[in-house]
Amino acid sequence: MEWETKMRVEADWFVKDKTSAAEGIRRAIAYAKETGAQEIHFSRGEYFLTDTVTIQTKSIAHDDGCGDIHEKDCYLVLEDVQNLKLVGEAKGDGSPATCLTGCHPYKIQALYPSLLWAERGTGLTIENLAFRRRPATVCSGVVEHVEGDCICVRPFPGLDTQEEMGAYCMNRFDLKSGALLGESLTFGFGFDKRWKRKSDGCLLLRDGELARRVKAGEGLSFHGAGKTDFLIFFGEISDLSMVNVRVYNTNSFALLTENCCHIRAEKLCIRPEERQLFTGPRDGWKVYRCSGNIWLNQCHFEGLRMDAQNVHSNYLIADRTTDERTLLCTCKYAPISLKDGAEVRIHGRDGIWHNRIKAWTVIGGRMEESVQSANKSAGQAAAGEENHITCYRIEFEEDLGGGILPGTLLEPLCWEPESYTCINSVFRNIAGAGNLIRCGNVRIENNHYENLMNAGVLIGAEFDTHCESGHGHDILIQNNHFINIGFKPRYGEYGCGCIAVKSQGFEGPFNSRIKIEGNCFENSGCAIELNDCRELEIKNNVYTGISRRLIINEKTVDTESITADVPWEGVKGDT
Repeated sequence: MEWETKMRVEADWFVKDKTSAAEGIRRAIAYAKETGAQEIHFSRGEYFLTDTVTIQTKSIAHDDGCGDIHEKDCYLVLEDVQNLKLVGEAKGDGSPATCLTGCHPYKIQALYPSLLWAERGTGLTIENLAFRRRPATVCSGVVEHVEGDCICVRPFPGLDTQEEMGAYCMNRFDLKSGALLGESLTFGFGFDKRWKRKSDGCLLLRDGELARRVKAGEGLSFHGAGKTDFLIFFGEISDLSMVNVRVYNTNSFALLTENCCHIRAEKLCIRPEERQLFTGPRDGWKVYRCSGNIWLNQCHFEGLRMDAQNVHSNYLIADRTTDERTLLCTCKYAPISLKDGAEVRIHGRDGIWHNRIKAWTVIGGRMEESVQSANKSAGQAAAGEENHITCYRIEFEEDLGGGILPGTLLEPLCWEPESYTCINSVFRNIAGAGNLIRCGNVRIENNHYENLMNAGVLIGAEFDTHCESGHGHDILIQNNHFINIGFKPRYGEYGCGCIAVKSQGFEGPFNSRIKIEGNCFENSGCAIELNDCRELEIKNNVYTGISRRLIINEKTVDTESITADVPWEGVKGDT
């Protein structure tokens, strides 16, 4: 018993009042670190987090238009973790009975304190914990009427409303079926009109264009903020586990794992609570420049704009060489660590080749104005805002020769997973893609995708807006069910199949060795759309209510290497 006490810290030893628990939990974290305890245990109920600490970080700069941010307010901070568990209680149905709730004044289009920010360490487990904000920055309701340029919405009972609410990342719903309808009405920036609250609790918004796209009786969800922010952040953590973790609402990304190695998620649920239609205005979980094996099992993603779960890195872009083995290069956005000895894939003028990092350093950064790409397949940029660009100096183990010119793309493999597995999981009502895959060695199996604006599984790099790497390779997509998928293309006219392969900003068969087998495609415009790829095998899939089973862009696909047991429709589009 004495040994068990030493190994486990009770949060309630330090939390005397759960209505203001942040300082007590921070003391429990400090005590666990001081004594070498391996678990912090939380009792049943809700811990309200009201006061914050401020940390210095550039890891908040993760998206187009983020600007130059150096600090972040947080409720709870973990640093230099060594084999620690944060464990709550579970209900009879298995869901978390312990909730960490961030409490703060409602602010429109603002950054909010992160509930949990963990940096550096190994062996961190989060188990039986739920997370939410109060007040929530998301609201949902039914459209009572539309008159002229005025939309009147009655919020569902019990939801947070404010005198003036933001209208970011707005989406429509069929309230009978619960299905997401069409493309998003507004996005995370560029629409700053506010809802006005009437004396009867209804909300009014005046905008002629939106009024023409909304009907009485439809459900409507909207958010008070759409900026890049993180409810939960993990950076440079090895052997990270999330078991039975629940996110009820978020003002931006629910979860970011940055430069972590080996991640396991079991029963991670990012899903709106009762009466809400949406969880958050941004991605559910971004696996960003992470390595090792990434494992998702029995996870649930619902009510998110953009993607539910994405996996990507960023390209390094060559600036100039200073000698035969040293290269100066830049990268969007935050300054993420490289690793000595890491292999680098170099897209040189004479083809793809590899070298290894002998030494590296961040030599600074610069601010660069965001500009909308002229490429019609490019994503929307926050034109006129600023981006942080990180500058690296890299010394390689072998000579670079003359194969690197300014603008050459490089991919450090220490920023890519060894493998990515997503099985037995649900993706529903996503105003974006389900799995966004920009990596290799992927297994996607026994998942359910329903009511997704873009592709259920979207494979391939993106260049023009975010410079996200890399191309997909060695991918198995098997025994999944896709229903009502892809009612808006991701990249201009591309990326609208239940499964879509497209490397935006590239032209050629860069994605390779993909097997699509035993899936069910239902009530969607297109089942499979192929661009920029080679060596695909498509067989034994079931198509019900599908207008176009297989579309192949003959301009960018090596059609001779495609094996399919259904006829395909050829198109010759621009990239």
